[in-house]
Amino acid sequence: MLEAGGSDESNELIDIPLAAFSLVGSEIDWGFATVPQKEALRAHNDNRNLVPRGRVLGGTSSLNHLAYVRGSRHDYDQWAAEGCDGWAYRDVLPYFIKSEDVRAEWLKNSPYHGKGGPLAVSPGQVTDLNKYYAKAMKELGYDTVDCNGKSQIGYEPITLTVKDGSRCSTANCFLNSAIHRPNLHISTNCYVTKVLMKEKTAFGVDFIRGNRKQSVHARKEVILSAGSINSPQILMLSGIGPKKHLQSFKVVVADLPVGQNLQDHIFVPIVFFPNVSLTITPERVNTLWNVIQYKTTGKGYLSTSGLEGTSFINTDDKSSDAHANIQISFVSAFFPALDKGFATSKLNFKQEVSIKQTGINPQVGFKQKSRLG
Repeated sequence: MLEAGGSDESNELIDIPLAAFSLVGSEIDWGFATVPQKEALRAHNDNRNLVPRGRVLGGTSSLNHLAYVRGSRHDYDQWAAEGCDGWAYRDVLPYFIKSEDVRAEWLKNSPYHGKGGPLAVSPGQVTDLNKYYAKAMKELGYDTVDCNGKSQIGYEPITLTVKDGSRCSTANCFLNSAIHRPNLHISTNCYVTKVLMKEKTAFGVDFIRGNRKQSVHARKEVILSAGSINSPQILMLSGIGPKKHLQSFKVVVADLPVGQNLQDHIFVPIVFFPNVSLTITPERVNTLWNVIQYKTTGKGYLSTSGLEGTSFINTDDKSSDAHANIQISFVSAFFPALDKGFATSKLNFKQEVSIKQTGINPQVGFKQKSRLG
């Protein structure tokens, strides 16, 4: 297994759920950003959106916000209908269940969840704001549901990939348990540049490590698992992609629509101030008691990402069988003050937008209340 980044033990903040935002722009982040947009992202510097992606063992699961979301069953079924045999929801569900160790009490008797697997799925909420989120969604006509269960439509108290207060990345949950297998060799700081092909069959890869170009060959198959950006990039570097694009580089091996229809969930924050003092704030987090509680019990503010609830809806159809087209995340945290420029450095917002939305001027601190979003 080749990893472009280093070990997941290289940054001690990886394991702490609440430190997720601190990892954006760090040495374990690829630091991707969109190209400047003409008709979008006008609240962002240079009209560019940051696209955090993990460059470390565990990939983006080592720096994301840990929400346990399997995805819509409609998507799996669509893949199967288009010819991806074995990828229908009924086919993949047993593997989700097998991999899971559910720790959220309200899900332990669900036929859609499993126990004893390597991936811990724990409750994420730590404040009472969660019940207000559920009530608000109920007033809009959405029940509280298990978004990883029979229907995704509705509101769910969030579950996180957290085990005893620590991040459950794919590295420390799946890879570490297999690390001593004789047929597994892990090599970090290896930047893959090309998939080696013979008669359109992959037999190895080229990579760079320590400024030295190397190759490794496979006896059976090559599995490319580099994420939604790096995977198509590596394929196109290997000559696999749109012919029109690759011809100018004279590397056409297979004319395929690689990289097309790329979709991502764009984060659009709507800031509001509740009339109750329950949110997670730096003042509540940065206490000796909170650190001791986390270190001894794995509980408290540091054990959550601040994400307390999520809701999937279809803007045209409220039925339980609808295919969701919007996800709403409920974050009970007020963290722009953490680094006196949180919204500008981590979200790439223009400073004037950050001040207007959060009420914080990074030069002078909190000055005004935000408008209700």
